[in-house]
Amino acid sequence: MNVNLYMESLLRRFERNRQWIRVVGTLLIAVSVVWIFFLFSTPESTYPKKVEIPFGATVAEVANQMKYEKVVRSSDLLFLWLMVFGQTDKIKAGEHIFIEPLQIWEVGSHLSSYTPLSQSISVTFPEGFSVEKYAQILYEASANFDPQEFVEKGTSFEGYLFPDTYFIPVTYSTEDVLVLLTETFNSKVPDLNHEFLSPEEVIILASIVEREANSFESMKMVSGILQNRLEIGMPLQTDATLEYILDKSLTELTRADLEFESPYNTYTHNSLTPTPIGNPGLAAIDAVLYPHETNHLYYITDNIGTFHYASTYEEHLQNVEVYLR
Repeated sequence: MNVNLYMESLLRRFERNRQWIRVVGTLLIAVSVVWIFFLFSTPESTYPKKVEIPFGATVAEVANQMKYEKVVRSSDLLFLWLMVFGQTDKIKAGEHIFIEPLQIWEVGSHLSSYTPLSQSISVTFPEGFSVEKYAQILYEASANFDPQEFVEKGTSFEGYLFPDTYFIPVTYSTEDVLVLLTETFNSKVPDLNHEFLSPEEVIILASIVEREANSFESMKMVSGILQNRLEIGMPLQTDATLEYILDKSLTELTRADLEFESPYNTYTHNSLTPTPIGNPGLAAIDAVLYPHETNHLYYITDNIGTFHYASTYEEHLQNVEVYLR
């Protein structure tokens, strides 16, 4: 009898504990859902966004400001991330730029590693420009940079200096800038797998396509045509390669230039150039990896920049007659 009463007592305790376990479990699930929501979601806001962090601000004040500016939903979670994972002593006062919505850990990483605008210069390196032009752009942004040094140290990276807008710390050296641009290239450029071109050849052809075409559609078509020529052993005959080696614009090229002896002259040499002729963007690289399939072998641009294509030399001559004379 006493055994039965004891068992009944145990069962009642178990039932009460099981109810508590259910309650606690439900609460943990609810807290986890809320935690995940705040961790992975971003508040509705407009970008790019500038946030000024005042000198002397505490980590908690920075976290609260990020919530006030609608950079994060939860200041508490951001504060916790910064205290546990972030290098709080590296958060710098000044104007911080947020280009796009970021999740909480990305905001925390940004705050721990970003150099404010007051301690950096904004530099835009356009698609297709050569190392020499990059050097001039950098020098115009800050006279602290020696353009000749940039060319000497950067020429070997031609084609792999990713074109973009950068906020470059004023303390950066030429080597630091080159590392920044090449690391950005490595992080943003996809695998360069191609049917018959090596990764190096993909970048070379992309640098040519970048300068020959003027839109994403024309890039894909020009890429398809140039790849057709490569496959049948036909010279590329691109003006962009001559512009590069002679440092001339298209309007400055002469008929005599077509005979200029150089491996970069694709009129006289039946191959790709030895190295890239500039630094291509993602669109040109994509156009080489995924060109339009076409039977065309020729193209011209008319006086307003419209492309006209031809599959035979006779059709090409007709296009020249109609659109260029």
